Amino acid sequence: EGSRQLSEFLRGQLEANHIQSRQLAELMVVADELFALCRSQADPDSRFMAECAVPTGEGLVILRLKGEMRGRHPLERTEGEAAEHAASFIQKTCDQVLFEHGSDLDTVMIVKRISEGNTAEKREISG
Repeated sequence: EGSRQLSEFLRGQLEANHIQSRQLAELMVVADELFALCRSQADPDSRFMAECAVPTGEGLVILRLKGEMRGRHPLERTEGEAAEHAASFIQKTCDQVLFEHGSDLDTVMIVKRISEGNTAEKREISG
C-alpha cells in the first residue's frame, strides 16, 4: 500500500513539474527501490513521510523519506542479492544519497539531476 501511495504522490509531483517519459520512469523506479530498502529497516507497521522538491532553476529532484529505521542506513544495511542490486542502482542513478539518524526519525535523501521544476510537497504514506 505504501509503495502505491508513494508512486501516486511522486508521479503527481513530477508531472506537475513537466518531468516526463524516461526521467519520470527512472525516478519512479528509484523511489520504489528506496522505499523497499527503507521498509526493510523498519517495523512492519511503521509509517514514512515522503517529501519531493523540484527547485526552480536548479535542474534537480530531491526526494526524502523519513521514518523510524533504527538508525540503520538502508543502502548500507542490505540483506540479499536483490537488496544489494537495488542499493547499487540507487547509488549509480542518483547524484547524492544522504542518510541522517535523528532522535525520532531517520531520513534518507536522494538528489538527482533532471529537468527544471518549481514545487515542493509532503505526504504521509503507509508502511
